Amino acid sequence: MAEFGISAAPIFVAIISFPVFLHLACKCSSRLGLMDYPDHRKLHAKPVPVVGGISIYCATLVGAILAGEANILLGCAFSFSFLVIGLIDDVAKLSVRIRFLMQIPAALIMISAGTHISNFGLFKLDGHLTVIAVSLSVICVVGLANAFNLVDGIDGLAIGQILVALFLISCAAMFGGAGWGSLSGLLVFIGPAIFFYLVNMSVLPFEKVFLGDSGSLFIGSFIGWILISCSQLPLNVIKPTDVLWCVTIPVFDTLAVMSARYWRGSGLFTADRSHLHHKLIDLGFSQHAVSLLLCGLSAGIGYLGLYTGQVMGERWSLALYCGCFLVYLVMFFGNEKKQ
Repeated sequence: MAEFGISAAPIFVAIISFPVFLHLACKCSSRLGLMDYPDHRKLHAKPVPVVGGISIYCATLVGAILAGEANILLGCAFSFSFLVIGLIDDVAKLSVRIRFLMQIPAALIMISAGTHISNFGLFKLDGHLTVIAVSLSVICVVGLANAFNLVDGIDGLAIGQILVALFLISCAAMFGGAGWGSLSGLLVFIGPAIFFYLVNMSVLPFEKVFLGDSGSLFIGSFIGWILISCSQLPLNVIKPTDVLWCVTIPVFDTLAVMSARYWRGSGLFTADRSHLHHKLIDLGFSQHAVSLLLCGLSAGIGYLGLYTGQVMGERWSLALYCGCFLVYLVMFFGNEKKQ
């Protein structure tokens, strides 16, 4: 993500290599146990390969190597451990405790290499890795990885939210005067991600495939790394408060669902149908309609928040974000009581 352009060739190679990796991964998915089987909570009727995430990762890696994008390669290296944790979980179904025990060291590796939060917008820490900086950086990376894992419940939603986040990051960078060129290296990830989105939404005539836990943890940790990198020195192309607006719906939904489960006395990670996308489907909307609606909502709310921060400053942006979250919680718990 250095501030220079990227040639079209690596992007093209990343895009065309994605279906190749996807085909190879689908061929091996059954033997490796990388299949998602139907149950009472799921909407698909037959087993589906969960190799979308690893295919995106491989295509991105190829494009980044050809482009010589050191920062994207660094992001792939950091998120690789989350990909592996997800692959193990896809096959062996790890407990929540084990998943977190594996994810926290993975986040600490990234932080120890220099990618951490020291500037919070309204206040700054010194340049050293303080306990606060380390703790919040781990919470952000692990939290976002799991937030995208939790919203990955219907076609196109998790990857769509990632694409919305990248769109909002580019908007924030342009508001700040950095321009798209400072982020053009991300195109080697965006190309394969869009390809998968079209496959997952059944727009392209490919076999049905899901991200899997490996994919959702990979893209969640990858976007966490991007957001921290872009909002902190040395890149520092977006404001720290802009970060919140880039992932609004995944964060709001995860915090609301966790709060509701705690209120009910159930386990925080006990699977249920309390997510926003489940509620909308239960109202009669189709999977694709809900996915498009929530991605559109994320883009609209996110852009409004970024514009507020640009015009009125970070303090008002943060106040608006907290206000939106309170409104979301009131609506969420109001629906809970009706049920």
